[in-house]
Amino acid sequence: VALITFGLISGPSSATGILVPALFIAFAYIIWTKPKWAIVIGSFTLIGIITYITIWNPVQDIQAYVFLRYPFVNYWLYTVPLSLASLISHPYHEIIFRIIPFTSVVCIAWITFQNTRGSAPLHRYLWAIPIGTIPLIYYYASIFYLELPATLLMVYVCFHIPELLIDDFDKVKQNLAWYALIFIGFIKETAIPFLLAFLLCRYAISLFTTIASKTNRENKFITLRKELTLGYSVLFPLFFYTLLRSNLSNSREFIPQIKNLWDSSVYLVLVRSFAEQFGLLLLLFISGIGILLYRKLHKEAALYTLIILGISLLHVIDNRLYVGYSRFNLFIFPPILVGSTILFKTFSKRKPVQFILICLTFTTNIILSPINLDGSKQAYWGNYFTDTSEHYYVPPQVKMEFLASKIRHY
Repeated sequence: VALITFGLISGPSSATGILVPALFIAFAYIIWTKPKWAIVIGSFTLIGIITYITIWNPVQDIQAYVFLRYPFVNYWLYTVPLSLASLISHPYHEIIFRIIPFTSVVCIAWITFQNTRGSAPLHRYLWAIPIGTIPLIYYYASIFYLELPATLLMVYVCFHIPELLIDDFDKVKQNLAWYALIFIGFIKETAIPFLLAFLLCRYAISLFTTIASKTNRENKFITLRKELTLGYSVLFPLFFYTLLRSNLSNSREFIPQIKNLWDSSVYLVLVRSFAEQFGLLLLLFISGIGILLYRKLHKEAALYTLIILGISLLHVIDNRLYVGYSRFNLFIFPPILVGSTILFKTFSKRKPVQFILICLTFTTNIILSPINLDGSKQAYWGNYFTDTSEHYYVPPQVKMEFLASKIRHY
């Protein structure tokens, strides 16, 4: 990904890395304000992207299939800070690649702050701190991976689940969370369990409501057409990308391993990964689900639970080596965050209880933190059946011993 983004910003124009994302935002704004132009603009944009990848290769030394390992939007997302750095100096700084994931974590904390209204402002600010230090989030806040931007969108969607599940499609289209939901498909293909869980709950609610209503057959047909349009809008980006990649790329394929379902060690590792990576937030989420059920908000509770089960099941029946892998568990974080925030908001009138929750969560995060005091990351963290994470190749103690020997020598 780094090689491709470097190639994009050093292509025909140094401003390409800024121009293309700007055009994408402009298209999104036009579609938002003028929905009738969505199909026309979307079709031309789609044709342009295909042409750009397959005919006019933006990076001549890299084959077209390499671009399709991930949805193409990701590369442009990372070219923005690289292009801005090029205007000042040069883009060859490692820290620039860490801007997008770090910004995503900051935005997650801010969205959480915005969705805890009713509590004291100080407690809302304090609650954002343990959210940003959750072991899983803290670990990936400074690593060049593509999941955190999608995780940010999922967090925003989860905080707006009630209206996205129940509102009529015409009203849903006026909700900013709807556009976040669509955009998830452009960021990461492994987000499909999240999208399918949403559609399954949405369709179940719509089917029950339609059958129970006393409207005529024509109105029911209109409702059905709207729901099918909604599903098409959510899933088409991923289905189209999957079709392209299956013909033009040779990335690792998903081959179900049903035998994993009967392997008890898989479930033990999965539970262990949840405990180590989410800490106390996992217990707060379970309590939040209990509150939703007590309030008879079964739809939200069902969806949050279904998202976690769907994503977990995907990786259980995938290659056994990746079960519990921390990077894959990032997509489980959004419903867990929202569920735990429900518990936090429940005690909005009891400030001491909120403060205790903040302190306990933060303390647990520090105890479980995979980050060493010198800023390096613990080796093999979040890996259970195989080693597939980044490493610091010079352990801190070796570095200190090396420096001490140099000091003694001089």
